[in-house]
Amino acid sequence: MFGPRGTGKSTWIREHFGNVQTYDLLNSREALRLERSPDLLYKECEHLPPGTWVVMDKVQNVPAIMDEIHRLMEDRRLRFVLCGSSARKLKRSGSNLLAGRAIVWHMFPLTYGELNGDYIAERALTHGTLPMSITSSDPEGYLMTYATCI
Repeated sequence: MFGPRGTGKSTWIREHFGNVQTYDLLNSREALRLERSPDLLYKECEHLPPGTWVVMDKVQNVPAIMDEIHRLMEDRRLRFVLCGSSARKLKRSGSNLLAGRAIVWHMFPLTYGELNGDYIAERALTHGTLPMSITSSDPEGYLMTYATCI
C-alpha cells in the first residue's frame, strides 16, 4: 500500500490489522535492527502459522527487508501488509518488489465524495485535498512542511 504522507495508510492498517504482528519502521531502533540483520525478520516470524498476517509499516525505510518478506511468503506462506510513502525509494534501492506476489494498492488524497459536501473548489485547487491540508488551521504552513526538505 503506497501513497503520499497523510493519506491514512497507517490509520487504515491499525483499524483493519490491529491485532497482528507489526513492525513500525519509523521507529529508528526497529529500522536499524532490521537494517543491520534483515534475517531477524525471518527468525521472528518463522513460528507463525501459514496464512498469518504480518504488517510492515514504512517499509521504504529498510528496503533490504523485502528479500526476507519474500522468503517468508514462499517458505512459511505468511501474508504481509506492506505500507510506505515511497515506492520510488524501493525501486531505486534495487530491492525485491515481489513481482507477481503482491497486490499494489494506492491511497490518494480525499475525493469529492469523501468530503461529504465540504468540498470547496477554490480551497481544493489552492491547498489540495490531503486530509491534513483540509483539517489544518494553517494549510499553507502544512503544505510548506510537506513540500520542503530540510
